[in-house]
Amino acid sequence: MLDDAGNNLAKIYELSAFDKMPEARGYRGPPEYPYELKRQGIEGVAVLEFIVDDKGDVRDVNVVSSTHREFESPAVQAVQKWKFSPGRKGGKAVNTHMMIPVAFTLSDLAY
Repeated sequence: MLDDAGNNLAKIYELSAFDKMPEARGYRGPPEYPYELKRQGIEGVAVLEFIVDDKGDVRDVNVVSSTHREFESPAVQAVQKWKFSPGRKGGKAVNTHMMIPVAFTLSDLAY
């Protein structure tokens, strides 16, 4: 299976199969809070699933659910920029399926 950029994602592992789990690497920039929701004091979350490839890059980000549609695009755009140390299975870097909530809070953007 190839992703949109032509990368081979034929083998994708679930988190339970690893010797070492993927870990965030460097700064994970927060999503941009949608202006109108922020102005109205609305908080929420977007749950995303994606692949961390064997190089630690994020691929194939999809929205699983969200409390408000307006949170979806900023959450996807932020996560696409994140970098990870890839998961390892048998000592080898492998593609990993991940799912995370990206929270939008007015006190502090959490993810």
